[in-house]
Amino acid sequence: MIRIKEQRKNAFKNRKVFKFDELSQKRQKRQIEIRRQSREQLLTTRRSYQAVVFQHTSNISCNFDAKCLDEDTIATATISPIHQYGEISPIQQLEEIRSTNISPIPDLGEANARTSLFRNQLSELVEDINSNSVDRQLMALTKIKKIFSKESVPPIQQIIDCEVVPRLVQFLTSKNTELRHEAAWIITNIVTGKCDQVQVVINAGALPVFMDLLNGTDRKLQDHALWALGNIASNFRELVLSTGDFGNSCLRILNEVTEPCSVLRTMAWTLSSICRGKISEAEWPSITSTLPAISQLINYKDDEILNNICWALSFLADGSSEQIDAVIDLGVCPNLVNLMMHAHHDVQSAALRCVRHIVAGNDLQTQVILDCGVLTVLKTLLVSDQASIRREACFILSNITAGNIDQITHVIHVGLIPLVINLLTNSDFQTRKEACW
Repeated sequence: MIRIKEQRKNAFKNRKVFKFDELSQKRQKRQIEIRRQSREQLLTTRRSYQAVVFQHTSNISCNFDAKCLDEDTIATATISPIHQYGEISPIQQLEEIRSTNISPIPDLGEANARTSLFRNQLSELVEDINSNSVDRQLMALTKIKKIFSKESVPPIQQIIDCEVVPRLVQFLTSKNTELRHEAAWIITNIVTGKCDQVQVVINAGALPVFMDLLNGTDRKLQDHALWALGNIASNFRELVLSTGDFGNSCLRILNEVTEPCSVLRTMAWTLSSICRGKISEAEWPSITSTLPAISQLINYKDDEILNNICWALSFLADGSSEQIDAVIDLGVCPNLVNLMMHAHHDVQSAALRCVRHIVAGNDLQTQVILDCGVLTVLKTLLVSDQASIRREACFILSNITAGNIDQITHVIHVGLIPLVINLLTNSDFQTRKEACW
């Protein structure tokens, strides 16, 4: 039977005027631009928050509207590891920012003064970095770290222009643990920059070094390595996957760490970053190496881990039939259906989106979700007090009813049709539109 996606595309009256592939590429490009804008806003907020914490002051007041960051952006945006001052994850920090009146925008005069001071100190810092004294090197890196933490727009390009990135990469293999940590922190923040700035770090040979850190025993360095690799993968996914054995490295960490912690939360985010975007046939074999780690992480009871892993699975399922089969073969469908009722809205939304992509597949793939009891869950979600949840439930149901006769009959017997009819008259326009399908 023709799937609902094809029906919607064919129903478009100007389908012969516009080329589907071209429109898809334009949408994807626009999404990337939006993610980059949201990423910059998120980075500004997080860095400024750390500056306030570092200074132990709260004399700047302004409301931050975090609603501009949706679940997809928070789950997948390129972000910095500034939370490494402690065990606070980026999502937890964002929640703290939402609950305070601390401004994400520092005083411009003060910021300009600090930037000017940094320029004056830069030559001295470069000299210290290139010296043979570990104490001088460490002092220079500490100063740079403070500047990165305080500035709304960190001086990434200025650091690159000083040609110290190769030296920073060398520090990653230093015998001095503190020097390795400071260098890893700075490099991981540099790769939150633009594509050409990330390329400088890659050219300095950082990728294999980060892979080595990932296979080490220092949890903080593993955390930095995961953040860096996740940020680099947003532009150079194939390069990251072809350097070392990322999937097995994740599995080894999972075998050593049994409780949710910063490393596992970062790993979940990195996996979602790797899975995001259209996956080519050449990339798919490398992507599959990450699937065992994904299947393990979905069993954790940590909201942040679940949110990112559900998005990773959603990105995978939003592809070819082979990709949907790969998600199903992981045995995660019962988990996904259960997470559709999760108390945390972000986790619930991500799980709904993933299930929606799976039931957009063929009848056999849809049946797997049906066998997990999804119709009983949908019966509850169709009367949710949240419009977005009702819309997703309708979308999932519309794909299921595009299946075979037995599947349609099952929907009728469960008693979902009266609930959908009720939405046609007692809901918002977008929900009514989905209910029509």
